[in-house]
Amino acid sequence: MNTIAHTNQKVGLASAMAVFLLCIIFICTILQKLFFKFAFRNMHADDESRSAKKKRVKAAQASAAKGGR
Repeated sequence: MNTIAHTNQKVGLASAMAVFLLCIIFICTILQKLFFKFAFRNMHADDESRSAKKKRVKAAQASAAKGGR
């Protein structure tokens, strides 16, 4: 962009390229935040994994249905 702006005297094109690059960076940042929010949504809640928690809850419901408690 520096060469385009100063050597070729195309300041408008270099400015447009810079704005486009900034937009790409913003979009990547937003996608990264959404991905990590989805991927690690219950990370700090407890130490067990989501699948282990589902199995534990399902086992508790099954024992409650049989009259175990």
